Amino acid sequence: MSQISPHFKVFRTCDGRGWAVRALRNIRKGAFIGEYTGELLCDAETARPERTDTYFFETRVVGMVVWEAQLEQLNHICIFATENIPKGKEITISYGQSWWDAKLPQFSCRCGHANCEYSEDRRKTELQRLAAEMAAELQARSASTVSSSSSDDSDEKRSV
Repeated sequence: MSQISPHFKVFRTCDGRGWAVRALRNIRKGAFIGEYTGELLCDAETARPERTDTYFFETRVVGMVVWEAQLEQLNHICIFATENIPKGKEITISYGQSWWDAKLPQFSCRCGHANCEYSEDRRKTELQRLAAEMAAELQARSASTVSSSSSDDSDEKRSV
């Protein structure tokens, strides 16, 4: 494990979520928390079945030649606090839609944040919304088909 800032503590959650990080001091909204670094991989590499590391972010990259003296100018993922974080609170980040598209069949997010898009409640609500939308679309198609065949029948009767 790489070195972590003295402002944070890695701990094991007691509710089965695994490893987590908590703030050891109050952190103000907008404060720099850290930098997410890793290896840049192509889509084919991330899809290889033997890869067990699944914390991938969706990126769009333009290839370029990098000179060593310019490495500090490269873009990277910096993490900033989006709200005030009190001392002792767990720090969470969203891995983004692509990560959750792959993970939602296995589990939902249990971060507990009111605005979490991937919580069990949000997931159920979204599935209910999609089911209602599909039912309405099927009903509209069915009504359209019935209406269409009714007018075909009346056209045939007139031509006789």
